[in-house]
Amino acid sequence: RELQKTTMQRVRIKQWILLALRTLAIAALVISFARPSVRGPLAQAFGGDGSRAVGILVDNSLSMSLRNQDGELMEQVRSALKTILEDLRPSDEALVRTTSGNERSRTSELSSPLTAVSHVDDIVGRGGSRTLSASIESLADRLNESSRVNKELYVLTDLQESTFDDSTASADLSAFSLRLIPVAARRIENVGIGKVSVESRIVEVGQPVQLSAVLTNYGTTAIDGYVSSVFLGEDRVGQA
Repeated sequence: RELQKTTMQRVRIKQWILLALRTLAIAALVISFARPSVRGPLAQAFGGDGSRAVGILVDNSLSMSLRNQDGELMEQVRSALKTILEDLRPSDEALVRTTSGNERSRTSELSSPLTAVSHVDDIVGRGGSRTLSASIESLADRLNESSRVNKELYVLTDLQESTFDDSTASADLSAFSLRLIPVAARRIENVGIGKVSVESRIVEVGQPVQLSAVLTNYGTTAIDGYVSSVFLGEDRVGQA
C-alpha cells in the first residue's frame, strides 16, 4: 500500500508538471503574436518598447505602368504601401525607397509612418531602375543604423526578369523579417524600344519622314503581329 501511494504521488507530480509546460507553451504562443512591449528601466536592455524599423522597397520601374485585371500596377503598389504604413504604430520607424528616379534618395531618412504616408502619392513609374538586389542591400544597410531591434523589410514588385535577379544573394538579411509582395497576377507582354533613328535624309515641313526603330521583347512568350505607333504630341502620326 505504501508503495502504491508513493507511485500515485509521483504520477500526480508528473501530471502537474506536464500541465504547467503545456500552459507555458500556449502562453508563449499567445505572447509572440501579441508583440509585447518592454517599458521602464528594462526598455533599453531589451531594445526599446517593442517598436519596429520598417523598410519598404517599391519597384517603380516603367513596367509598373502596365495594367492587369485589377488596374494599373503602380496604383496597386501605392494602395498596398498605404495599407502597410497605416498598419504601423506611431512609435515605429518607416523608410520608403524606390528602385528608380530621385525618390530613392529623397526618402532616405527614417520617419514616422504618418510622414511616410504623405509621400506615397508622389511615387510614379520612372526609367533607369536598379536591380532589386542592389536596392534591397542599400535599404538594409540604412535600416541597420536604426536602434530598433525588430526590423522588417517589404518588397513590392511586379517580378520583371530585368530587375528581379537573385535579390538576396549579396545582402545579409538574417536580422530582418522579409516579405515579398508581388502585384502582377498574370504574365504581361513587356516590349521595349531600344533604338529610334530618322532614315529620311531631308526633313521638310508637311512631308513624310521615315523612321526606323528596334523593339525588344523582354517578356517570356513570343509575340506575333505587334503594332507600334508614333505620336506627335497626342496625335498618332504613324504606325507599323
